[in-house]
Amino acid sequence: IWADIEYLGKAAHGGLLWDGRNAVVEMSLRINNFIKKNPLPKNKRWMTTYNFGKIEGGVSTNTVPDRCKLTVDIRYLPTVTENKVLTILKTNFPNCSIRINLSEPPIFNKHNNAHIRSLSKEVSRVTKDVTVIDVNYGSTDARYYSTQNIPSVSFGLDGTGTHSDDEQIDISSIWRYEEILLNFINKLK
Repeated sequence: IWADIEYLGKAAHGGLLWDGRNAVVEMSLRINNFIKKNPLPKNKRWMTTYNFGKIEGGVSTNTVPDRCKLTVDIRYLPTVTENKVLTILKTNFPNCSIRINLSEPPIFNKHNNAHIRSLSKEVSRVTKDVTVIDVNYGSTDARYYSTQNIPSVSFGLDGTGTHSDDEQIDISSIWRYEEILLNFINKLK
């Protein structure tokens, strides 16, 4: 879920703070309160997460901002509903408007699926390493298959820096990936 949370304050001259209601300060208080109640994970953990990715407010340095908009990226578990997420936001961001911009279902697979086990074995065989089926903290088009109970996995090339300016792919992993996929597909025949 991607959502915009907006607080409307009251503009005033920057030297007359008491005449206004600073929307940026009000939003900051709500963010801090949210984090106190819902601490950010400090390590890899399977839980609903809230990334406060963007905050906008104010029009000039010498004006009390009358508006503040926070954009949040929520990755929620299959056991959580969109309504539950919305309730959490409304509870923690009182006197704010909340608009859902994007809502997509989380990915869910049954761990005992024969195709997933077969692919996992092929990955282990080619990489000569134990394959661990784990959760995906990102999102992929696999979510559309998941809603139809079609098992799907997300795996691929070795690399670093996902979604950063320094994102890199290990070229040699392309050939391992190809071998894994071809062997897996050929065993389906």
